[in-house]
Amino acid sequence: PRHIASAIPEKPGTETMHAMADNDVIPTLSAPAALTLLVVEDDPRVLAQTRSALAELGHTAICCDHPAKAVTMLEQNSGIDIILSDVLMPDMTGPEMVAALPQQFRSIPVMFVTGYAGDITDNRMFDGHLLLRKPYTLASLEKTIAQAALSRLPGLQRGVAAAE
Repeated sequence: PRHIASAIPEKPGTETMHAMADNDVIPTLSAPAALTLLVVEDDPRVLAQTRSALAELGHTAICCDHPAKAVTMLEQNSGIDIILSDVLMPDMTGPEMVAALPQQFRSIPVMFVTGYAGDITDNRMFDGHLLLRKPYTLASLEKTIAQAALSRLPGLQRGVAAAE
């Protein structure tokens, strides 16, 4: 028999399970409620575009123009739900910034964004965080945000996920 079972997480964002057949359950992510994202991006045009895209999706962006400022911004802005970071930036990469975060910020989900055109074969640098390729659509941004929001839930494993 076909049925739909829902799981309502504690954190904003929902995951709905659609049963296609008796044993085939495929998770479908829906848009999370309004979230606050720390956006770490050195290019001011990309930072402004990202802020606008997040606002269009109903989220708040705290903008950070250099990875060395991220810890201070996290300390000054409690309630950041997700860190969205460019990968390649001057002085420090996004993965290096995340690896250097103090312990109190390690539970915040991270989304890396890259415009690198080649294949990224060494996923270890992303340490199991989500990956979104530029240029991205609003739909793929929304999907990756939903995945990041769900990654905070108990029992869910984080893994590198390339959004389309």
